[in-house]
Amino acid sequence: MRIAIVGCGVAGSYLLNRIPPGHEVEAFEMREKDKWWAVCAWGTSEPYISDLVSKVGLNFHNYVLFRGKKMIVDPGNGKGTFGINLNGLVTFDKTALFRDMKKGKNIHWGAHPKDINELKGFDMVIDATGFHRSLMPKLDRDAAIPCFEVEVEGKFPWDDFYIRPYPGLSGYFWYFPLGEGRGHIGAGDFRSQYRGEIESMVQKYGWKVVRRIGRPVRILPPEYIGPFYTEPKCTACGKTVHNTRILKGEARAGQAQAATNVGAGGQLATTFAGDGGAARSGATGAGMCACTSPRPDAPLVVGVGESVGSVYPLLGEGIIPSMECVNLFVDHMDDLGAYQSAVIRHFELYGKVYRFIKSKMDGNFSVLRQFPELWSIYRHMKTNERRYGLETHLGDILKVINV
Repeated sequence: MRIAIVGCGVAGSYLLNRIPPGHEVEAFEMREKDKWWAVCAWGTSEPYISDLVSKVGLNFHNYVLFRGKKMIVDPGNGKGTFGINLNGLVTFDKTALFRDMKKGKNIHWGAHPKDINELKGFDMVIDATGFHRSLMPKLDRDAAIPCFEVEVEGKFPWDDFYIRPYPGLSGYFWYFPLGEGRGHIGAGDFRSQYRGEIESMVQKYGWKVVRRIGRPVRILPPEYIGPFYTEPKCTACGKTVHNTRILKGEARAGQAQAATNVGAGGQLATTFAGDGGAARSGATGAGMCACTSPRPDAPLVVGVGESVGSVYPLLGEGIIPSMECVNLFVDHMDDLGAYQSAVIRHFELYGKVYRFIKSKMDGNFSVLRQFPELWSIYRHMKTNERRYGLETHLGDILKVINV
């Protein structure tokens, strides 16, 4: 099967190494090779991601920059800071790690196909373009948090990880140490309360700015996103060709591939989706193509990573979730309906967290009313401390949510 991967960030780079042998795979990355850079703060859990990285033959320990001991949390309520013990939270050279995952792969640099007709000739196209969903249908409503970050050099007022939630849990300010007098200073906030703050701190502390990065991060969870995939029509009968027929090799696009050197695009959306928005699956059931040898009019398209909501809303963290999403895709490559169900099930907690944060931002939050969701969040993080690289205590969570 001919497969195109569009986007070579976390999900796309990891998937390049996880697709089973026997497929012809090409990737398309909008940035030029010498300008590719991994955006967003480079923090993750060393014990947990090490297992994921080992699946592609790399040793994560070689990329670690700083190992944290205690995260400083500033609720901003005038009552001082408190510390959270860290058990594996690190910063790592994200650019180097995912650059190494691309070595030796068939990648078209400086190419950004945004129309599926530019990729005719492929049987399946993976949309790994993150927030933009360049080849997937646009969402009716979305939830994305604007983020801004600077990498700086100099002396810092903190000697370890530092976060400060913004009022109403609309986001948080962070400092992620990179070691050797370098660090990431950034913030993600729905209300953009960080505007001017970061630049003022750069001036105050005399930091040297290495680079500035701004981008939106989707925090809409998988259960609110759909479709995860789109199925083509048969040129003979005009009916939808079911994804399993394409994945099993019963249908081939067989058309010439078009040029793909196109520009970047995408718009920022910050509106919350409605509480009742269930994920829409691809077309199935009655009305499907029954031709003996279907001829799809376009490739099958499927999203992975942030394009289908694999970002933990509470932390805005999508490195590990996107890699997990890739593995779920690989495990269910023969049936995209099963893939969609597996992703929604695996990230079920993200929906609870999303609704929890939404109630806080809408001013409808009540500890008593939201306690079942709060307890679910606490139990999830407590039983998955290895996943997050930090100790979890209910009292600490309560301190944060009362911001």
